[in-house]
Amino acid sequence: MKAYGQRFVRRLRGFSKDNRGVTAVEFAMIAMPFFILISAILELGVIFFAGQLLDNATFDAARMVRTGQAQVSSMSKSKIEDLICDRMSGLLCTDRDRLFVEVKNYPSFKDLASAPPLVDSNKKFQPPTTFNLGSRSSVMMVRVVYKWPMVTNWIKDAMQDTADGDRLIISTAIFRNEPY
Repeated sequence: MKAYGQRFVRRLRGFSKDNRGVTAVEFAMIAMPFFILISAILELGVIFFAGQLLDNATFDAARMVRTGQAQVSSMSKSKIEDLICDRMSGLLCTDRDRLFVEVKNYPSFKDLASAPPLVDSNKKFQPPTTFNLGSRSSVMMVRVVYKWPMVTNWIKDAMQDTADGDRLIISTAIFRNEPY
């Protein structure tokens, strides 16, 4: 039994002096954090790109309201959602249940401070439901929200806005309707 123990110790020393495969071992040690970091960077890039698309689509929809085109043609909420989805190149509108549109008029700009929050104290999402196109010279707010499902878990912990782990991508346009 003693010879077996000495042979094991000799092999262990030989293994520690062997430099073959060091690169593979080092790569195995950093591969997982590296790929997690790359996936997180890609996910954040897609989120920022989606946010920019949502901003552009929101401002296009807000322009329809501001110039009176939406009121004259009696656009419904679903038509505004269609317009937003068309302007977003289909990236976000794969799941329409995650898109929320709020069009609301206010008596004055100072009353905008009373806009209700989208997330309560328990991180429960309160979807906006108001849809009122307003009239001439009305102070308006067009708010579009998309509940983005987070994929990378450790980014999800840092960036989630809701209790169910979603990131809210929000775009808001505030303006006074033109006297059309």
